[in-house]
Amino acid sequence: MKKIYLIVLGGALLFSGCNSKAALDYKNEVLNIQLSKDTFIELKRMDSGTFSMGSVDGLGEEDELPVREITLTNPFYMGTYEVTQAQWEAVMGYNPSEFVGEDLPVDSVSWSECMTFCEKVSKITGYNFSLPTEAQWEYACRGGIDERWFFGDLAQENLLGEYAWIEENANHTTHPVGKKLPNPNGLYDIYGNLQEWCMDWYTNTYNENDVIDPEGKKEAQVGSKVVRGGNWGAIADMVRSGYRDCLGIDNKTNGIGFRCVIQ
Repeated sequence: MKKIYLIVLGGALLFSGCNSKAALDYKNEVLNIQLSKDTFIELKRMDSGTFSMGSVDGLGEEDELPVREITLTNPFYMGTYEVTQAQWEAVMGYNPSEFVGEDLPVDSVSWSECMTFCEKVSKITGYNFSLPTEAQWEYACRGGIDERWFFGDLAQENLLGEYAWIEENANHTTHPVGKKLPNPNGLYDIYGNLQEWCMDWYTNTYNENDVIDPEGKKEAQVGSKVVRGGNWGAIADMVRSGYRDCLGIDNKTNGIGFRCVIQ
């Protein structure tokens, strides 16, 4: 597996020092980008492709319909792990989390604050960091598996604890990232630990005609952004690949964090 290391020293001191956009040729399976002297962020390549988005087994919620065949025409890199408190603090200079630990995912961050993080990292590195679109998130989560979970259907529900920190095993708290098994794309904690912010405004149904690189509504339907995945307090039904939730852009809870994409 090829890796690329972008060495950026000085952390917050370089926020205004790099404005040129770094070129992406997508030859590398993994990017490992340095944020400060001791802090890196790793992202994995997701190739372009087509997948079924939504309640593929017909047992989900109404806002997971209609099921659509989505095509993502461009590859992108997605964070291997949820953004940690160490990474957040290296960039932002403070730690807002309720559950404190440098290897824990950062919690209690609003959508707006996460966008600020992405903007600052973009200035440091020259790469275009952002939150994933909802379609990118589900595509990366599924890993080519059109089932309730990427490891199977309802008959395999007992396997969920091997991949996710949820209500039954998390003991009411977050846990260090990367301690459970990864999904088929090599992403950790995509199903648990924390829910994750996406770029899209939430709508209570999908647009059945928006199937090529969908970005969701440009304006809010209910004034909230999409969050995906499950968290440390979720039951199994709330950590499915197609499960959706939402929250206002300036709201924050100890159950929501994020991971970044580069595109």
